[in-house]
Amino acid sequence: MLTSPFGAFAPSRRAHVVEGAPLSVTERVEEELTEAEAALQAARSGARGPTNRGACARHDREDELFIKARDTPAPGKQLSRVVPMVPLGRVADFAAPAAGLVRGRWALPYRAERIAVRVQQLPPATRSACSNGLLKTDALGYPGNGRGKMAKELVGTGAVAKWLSAGDPKGPVIIQGADLTGFASELSKVDLARSTLFGCAITEELRQQVSRQGAQLLPDTEALPRPLRCFPTQLYDVAWLYDGFDPAREDSWKGTPDHKGWTFFMSNDEVTPNQLDLAQSAAARLHDTAMERATARFLADHGAPAVAIMGGHDVRRDAPTYRQVVQIARDLRRKGYLIVTGGGPGLMEAGNLGAFLATESDGAIDEALANLPERNFKSHDWLATAAAVRARFNRNWSSPIGKGQTSLAIPTWLYGHEPPNLFSSHVAKLFHNSLREDGLVTIASGGIIFGPGNAGTVQEIFQDLTQNYYRGSLSATPMVFLSPAYWNRPCDDVLTFPPRKNPNKPLLPLVRQLAAEKDFLSAILASDDVAEIIKFLDRAPPKPKPGLRLADARLKSRFG
Repeated sequence: MLTSPFGAFAPSRRAHVVEGAPLSVTERVEEELTEAEAALQAARSGARGPTNRGACARHDREDELFIKARDTPAPGKQLSRVVPMVPLGRVADFAAPAAGLVRGRWALPYRAERIAVRVQQLPPATRSACSNGLLKTDALGYPGNGRGKMAKELVGTGAVAKWLSAGDPKGPVIIQGADLTGFASELSKVDLARSTLFGCAITEELRQQVSRQGAQLLPDTEALPRPLRCFPTQLYDVAWLYDGFDPAREDSWKGTPDHKGWTFFMSNDEVTPNQLDLAQSAAARLHDTAMERATARFLADHGAPAVAIMGGHDVRRDAPTYRQVVQIARDLRRKGYLIVTGGGPGLMEAGNLGAFLATESDGAIDEALANLPERNFKSHDWLATAAAVRARFNRNWSSPIGKGQTSLAIPTWLYGHEPPNLFSSHVAKLFHNSLREDGLVTIASGGIIFGPGNAGTVQEIFQDLTQNYYRGSLSATPMVFLSPAYWNRPCDDVLTFPPRKNPNKPLLPLVRQLAAEKDFLSAILASDDVAEIIKFLDRAPPKPKPGLRLADARLKSRFG
């Protein structure tokens, strides 16, 4: 399973079964899942299944099928646990509530249906053979080794060389974006069964060799416009996305990789996505999956909590809120936080600019803003003026940004008419905005700052609010609302004053109501005081329920 902060991708396949496989089993066991298919049909019809294990009930929700299997075991003999949804291509981890270690019959998904897992208690002899009692599929849906022990990922040629030279390399492995043409002899000595090679350079002879060894190959394709590729091995940066851009030459953005990605994905009206064929659509999905993995590696390497800054893309550079966000982002970066934004103009640009100025003197904000005039973000001058400010503090506009200035931008080609701002050090640009929106909220373990914005910002607020609302026993991720009056408009006021004359949003009362229902009012702050905001984000999670914040827990659950 390819997992990431944003989601998961897995191929669909016909259901097969592994019966009672202990964790030490590495051989793939396949047989037709006749009983499960019969149970599935029974669930659809509402009839009793073919076994004596009880009834199957059907629950439809949109296009997903949920099967609830209720065992009726003899006391002390069996334990059952209902799994409401098993994601496509994956069987999650299960532990018996009392015994701790479990085994049972589980199935890979049949088409898009989600199949519940019936769990039985392990006998003592078998229990001792398993280290943690977790049942899980590995990268391709075969029996895996449990959470945290999935196939080793090797990204790039250097990682492969290091793995092969370390002595006694073992599979399965996932190799991405490596040139394997010089490793034929070394790879012939490795058990590559159940390994996968993504976008690797490989000779025909070596391709046949690794195929005989049991590896699967997913080569790059020509479906994306070059230089974009299906399997990028690292995050983009401004210099790469804007390769070919010249601040002195009008319309030079149109020759950049960033513009090519936009015209590939979107039509000229800036609203309607292009109709992609199957190869193009798959290539875009693969690209986003690889970019998600690169984001995960970046976050793991960085280590610090991430604070996301969200707000209107149309906030002017000379607006007081723009300056306020620059200062907040600078101060948070100086304290070690990683600043994350949607990567576009407006308050997103302000957030990345603040991190960019973190290593400069306090007067750098005044100097930068004095040389960053308001321009329409669709114009050449918007990019050219930003390039001038970046060059002012960084040798030239395309030079790498220093470690103390690190920030992450996550823009999308769905809004490709909003070019990425020039002040982030790392850019995880995605085709699909749904992955981007969920990712921004998920990785912001240090909190989210919401500046004035419209529908997109409101959507992000409720995505974050929903995660906090259903956080369980975890502490809530802090939510900061800049410009409290903007978010605190009385609801009935909308009927008296047309929205165009008063863009303020009646949001805070509903946010506070939901927070009160689930006891996380202490995670909500509405303030314009920079010092108060920094202090609020810098404090420990609220007591008496210490622990991981929700985004941290989600990341840990996905990456082990």
